[in-house]
Amino acid sequence: MIKLSPYLCLLLLLGMLIGPRSSSAEQPSEPPKTEKTEVKAQKTEKPESIPDPKTSGPWWQFSSLKYESMSPKWLFHFAGNIAYTKLTGNIEGSDYSGSLNFALRKNRYTTHLNYTLAKTKMIISVGGATTETDNQSLLGREQIDLSKHLAVNIGMSWEKDSRFFVKNRYTYYAGLSFIVLDLPKHFLRVGGYYGFDDTQYDNKDLNSKGLPSAKELKSDGVLFEQYYHMMLTPMIILSETFEYMKIFDDDHSYRWKFSPLLSVKLSEHFSIFANYEIKEEKTPIYEAIKVAGAKKRDIRSTVGFSVNF
Repeated sequence: MIKLSPYLCLLLLLGMLIGPRSSSAEQPSEPPKTEKTEVKAQKTEKPESIPDPKTSGPWWQFSSLKYESMSPKWLFHFAGNIAYTKLTGNIEGSDYSGSLNFALRKNRYTTHLNYTLAKTKMIISVGGATTETDNQSLLGREQIDLSKHLAVNIGMSWEKDSRFFVKNRYTYYAGLSFIVLDLPKHFLRVGGYYGFDDTQYDNKDLNSKGLPSAKELKSDGVLFEQYYHMMLTPMIILSETFEYMKIFDDDHSYRWKFSPLLSVKLSEHFSIFANYEIKEEKTPIYEAIKVAGAKKRDIRSTVGFSVNF
């Protein structure tokens, strides 16, 4: 039997105790996770980004609830277009038209304003006959989105149309609009509203043409509208608007407008367009002026330049 001295036994015992501690010191362990460290880690995580509507097409046509998180910013849109024609020779005159569109959005509330203008003045050299037309309209609408597809709309419009001797036409309406299609290349929205129509006629102009005066027309009715646009290419968009107003009077009055438009983008903010507009109106004034050769349908073709921001 081999006898070990007490000193040698002590050294062996110290070596056994120090060895594991030194190896564990070489591999430091992670500090235990606490509730405070977990909260700090959550704060440092990058928050989920909110999609920018301005990078996903015409946001003023889409619902503000298209995304799960609405943009907290004020959104602003402005668009304007103009077309001008100058005539000289046997027929002298000018024809110009234009429109301004404005949209402002905060959360689920969107305000729309639209103004259109079309004026014509022509003088025929032989006989000296003069023809003038003045057509203007101003529309304001407040949109409140209820879901990704459904919205409440409250609006008012003013219109002047010398072709039908309309001096002032005020229309008030309220109802619902519904987005039927919301695809990358196709968008379709329809709306139905109950409204009130107040039309005042230019009796001075009527009398100057030997026509009888017309009474002010006040009546309620229903308004239907439909809007569709298709992205043919990233630079070419085809859109179409249709409006129909049925007036509840004894003369079964109505009016409608159909307007397709082709837009070709030249840059981010500038484009050229071609517009074809058909308007038809049947009211008591039409029955009075059709004996003088008036037609209830007008067609206007326009090519122009537009700017968008």
